[in-house]
Amino acid sequence: MKHFETYKRIKEEFCHLFNFKSHGNTLEIITPLVTITNKFVSVFITPRGDKLIVTDGGWIRQEVYDHSIISDDRDIVSTLIQQYKKYYHINQTSGDGNIFYFRSIDKIELLSSAVFDIANFIVGVVNSYSLEYKEKKEKEDRDNFKSETNDFLKQHYHKNFKSGSELVKGVRYNGILTINSRIHLFEYITGSSTRYYENDMRKAIVNFKLIEDNPIKEYVDNRIAVYNDVALGHEEISLTLKNYLEKHTNKTFVRSEFSQILSIIQPT
Repeated sequence: MKHFETYKRIKEEFCHLFNFKSHGNTLEIITPLVTITNKFVSVFITPRGDKLIVTDGGWIRQEVYDHSIISDDRDIVSTLIQQYKKYYHINQTSGDGNIFYFRSIDKIELLSSAVFDIANFIVGVVNSYSLEYKEKKEKEDRDNFKSETNDFLKQHYHKNFKSGSELVKGVRYNGILTINSRIHLFEYITGSSTRYYENDMRKAIVNFKLIEDNPIKEYVDNRIAVYNDVALGHEEISLTLKNYLEKHTNKTFVRSEFSQILSIIQPT
């Protein structure tokens, strides 16, 4: 087979992999690009005045690609996303509680390039959220501590306790306990290194502070931090960071003090 015929065949077959759907004034381009979560990437085109807006449709934020935007390695993921935005010249906006990544073009000749860039941006971001950055031991230790804590709380509080749930949109807590319309929030602090451990502390600080600025705070009785005091990362944590976290918590417990939670929150 000659080179040109080979090229022509590949080009035609690749183009046949594209598909589309119409959503009113918006055109969805279903591309042949696939994320590591095994989802084909869609790009959305909407005319607005004399411009064409090419976006992800808000699907990254909505976790349509079977990924999770809640990451224990948010510092790494955030850095990667900023690099992708810079490389592909992607802008960001928000609306209706969602986040949209987009390119705005005013020349039809730039449309294919914008679609290609947005599609590759989506692949990069979704894959960044989906990759495992932690060492195997870190993940195993973290999962064991989370499982042990959840099992204890479920054993004593049964269906009143939910793990990994949102209380306000976009903010997911390690545990939420609701008894007689009163809410108790849990954040778990662990890590096989100081960096991982302090990342958990920072996440807890942010999550607890968000409740302080939300009207739902009047229903929240306790903001509880549970420390894994046998994790290696516990040994050299910042005292300043620990004190700052405890300013935003009502109670703190270490792994060996689980039973004391029962004296603070009576099981039903």
